[in-house]
Amino acid sequence: MRVHAQPQKVSDQQTRAPSQFTQSSLQLAADQSAVVRKLTTLSNLANAGGVAQRYPNLDGTDRKDALIYSINERASGEVIYVGQTTADRDWERWREHITLDTWAPWYVDYNHYDTLPRDQWAYDRFVLEELKDVTKFETTVAEQYWMEQHHGNLWNDSTPCSAENFAKRSVNPALYDPARIGLTSSWKPSLKAK
Repeated sequence: MRVHAQPQKVSDQQTRAPSQFTQSSLQLAADQSAVVRKLTTLSNLANAGGVAQRYPNLDGTDRKDALIYSINERASGEVIYVGQTTADRDWERWREHITLDTWAPWYVDYNHYDTLPRDQWAYDRFVLEELKDVTKFETTVAEQYWMEQHHGNLWNDSTPCSAENFAKRSVNPALYDPARIGLTSSWKPSLKAK
């Protein structure tokens, strides 16, 4: 979402000292400014690193190197999240998780990732699969495959590839070649999309 500021004519009243404003209007202005900054930050994050930018859409035939990764609980070794990113954003994506996923357990240790050695992190990310020269749809199918392998206690809020989505796109050879991601032609998603 982009926020566009409209140019406004400045009146004599607006140029007076801040003491002329009421406390509530100053608070409102501060709140609005904070919202605009937050929206701008979120917009910049989405534009710089969002899936839509990395691949225009699921129907795009652009090809990139990608990764399917997991976030694991170190004590148990349990996979608790499966995700995808392009290979060139591997650690940047991990940094986004640990700094922005306020709902997730790995966020609790946010300050520890810079201060503790990696082998002492409570949560860590691991590469499950490196994909070469794949489409967004192939990457999404590979992510779905790995989610199905580790579906027990995942914190993912949705499954990336529904059966309907798969049926619609898997018939297009420009979008999907199962051999590129190590799957047989008979593989289909079995988890229902959340």
